[in-house]
Amino acid sequence: MNVILYAKENEISRRVLQTVESLFSRRRVDYCRSISELSLRLCQPVHNALVVILMARDRAELEEIFSIQYLLRDVRSVLVLPDHELESPAKKRLQPRFITYMESEYLIVEIAAVLRSMLEIIVLQKRDRIARWQDRVQNWIPYRKMYVH
Repeated sequence: MNVILYAKENEISRRVLQTVESLFSRRRVDYCRSISELSLRLCQPVHNALVVILMARDRAELEEIFSIQYLLRDVRSVLVLPDHELESPAKKRLQPRFITYMESEYLIVEIAAVLRSMLEIIVLQKRDRIARWQDRVQNWIPYRKMYVH
């Protein structure tokens, strides 16, 4: 699983980045400090599952994130908002998997827990796809032998 963290440089974003890097290898974590950098990264091909952590310090940063919402349509996202009053428009426009707030005492713990859960779900989905593929292959082989003479 690859993780992209979008945040302006500050103490909270550094702590979140350290936590994410401790959960995943550094090569699987990208840190984008600007919307243009984030949009370029989202336009690159993705070979693994992708999770984006979006941290908005104020309404202006949230509006910047809204400007690239079409790139976030099929991406699992975690949204960190400055306050509760911005939750409704953000939910509707970005459809994140999880929302938390900058002032939350447990911000780092919440993000780590959500990322672990997402990773577990992705692993289970991958195992399920592999099992279904193996079933198809095993069920197909006897029919093939029946028609080959």
